[in-house]
Amino acid sequence: MTGGLGFVGGELTRRLAGLGAEVVVYDAAQGNDICDEPRLRSLLRPNDRVFHLAAVRGGQSEQDFDLALRVNLDGSRALLEACRAVGGTRFVFASTIAVLDAAGRPNPQTTYGATKAAVELLLNDYRRKGFVDARAGRLATVIVRPDAPAQAASGFASAIFRGPLAGRDYAVPVSPDTRLPVVGVRTAVECFVRLAELPAADLGDNAVVNFPSLSVTTDELAEAADRAGATGRIDFRPDPTVQAIVDNWPDEAPADRALALGLPQDEGLDAIARDYLDSVSNTGV
Repeated sequence: MTGGLGFVGGELTRRLAGLGAEVVVYDAAQGNDICDEPRLRSLLRPNDRVFHLAAVRGGQSEQDFDLALRVNLDGSRALLEACRAVGGTRFVFASTIAVLDAAGRPNPQTTYGATKAAVELLLNDYRRKGFVDARAGRLATVIVRPDAPAQAASGFASAIFRGPLAGRDYAVPVSPDTRLPVVGVRTAVECFVRLAELPAADLGDNAVVNFPSLSVTTDELAEAADRAGATGRIDFRPDPTVQAIVDNWPDEAPADRALALGLPQDEGLDAIARDYLDSVSNTGV
C-alpha cells in the first residue's frame, strides 16, 4: 500500500486488515522513496495486491511541476516496473476525475490530472502486454477528511463539514453554486476493495473506471453540514486561484460502468455526514 498513511490510504489499510489481509505500508512519511524500484521490488511477492495511492496533490502539483512528475508519474512507473519484474501481482491505482475537463472529456487541465492521465495510459498498456494485471479507479473529491490537507484544492469540501460541526466558522473559497462530484471515504474504500477483486476479464480492454459519486453544489454541502448539527457559521468568499482550479473539473462523473460492475455508491450527503460524526465520536477527534 503506497500512501497508506494518508486519509484514504489509512482507511483502506484498516479495511483490508479487517478482512484478514497482511498489509505492508510504503509511505513517504516513513522516509520511503516511491521511485526506488529495487526497494519496491524487494517488498513484493507474486500474487500480491498492490494499492497505489501515493501522489502529490492538486494544489502542490500546480506549484511544483517537477515534483509532481517525479512522484505521480515516475513513481508510478517505478512501481509498475517492480510489479512487472516480480510477476503475478494485481495493481490497483487511485486515479482522479481531474483527468477530465469541465465537459467531462479526457483532457486534464491541471498538472495533477495530466500525471494521473499518463499513468492510466501506461497501466492499460502494461495490462495489454500482459506485464501486470492493472486497474484504476477515478476518485471524485473524497469527504470528510478529519484534518486539513496540505495544498489540496478540494480541501474545502471537507472543511465545510469539519470546521462548522466542531463549532468553528468557515469561509468557503468557491462560490455557492460551484458544482463538483464527491464521494464518502467509506464508499471510496469499498470501491477499491471491490475493484481489486474483479476478474480481469470483467474489465475488458479498458481497466479504468469512474468510481460512483454524488454531484452536488457547495451550497448543498453547507446545507448538509447544517442538517448534521453545524454550529459554526459558513460563509462563501471565493478565492480566484481555487475557483479557477475547481472550474476546470467536471460537474459530474458518470459511473454507469462501475455500478454495473458492482461498485457501491453513497446514499447521500446526510449519510456521509453521519459516517463522519460516527468516526469522530469513535476516535475522540
